[in-house]
Amino acid sequence: MKSKKSLNKDDMDNLERMSEGIANKTMKAAEGILLREIFLEEKYSVIFAG
Repeated sequence: MKSKKSLNKDDMDNLERMSEGIANKTMKAAEGILLREIFLEEKYSVIFAG
């Protein structure tokens, strides 16, 4: 049976930094998708309207 190792302060800091990095990348990806959708919508609305 394995003994559970408790997380120390450094481990907690590392986990927090990693999760913040993942959250930032996720936000940037979502912003990129949103901007691309807005751009395409404007581009095609001009084509269909014109």
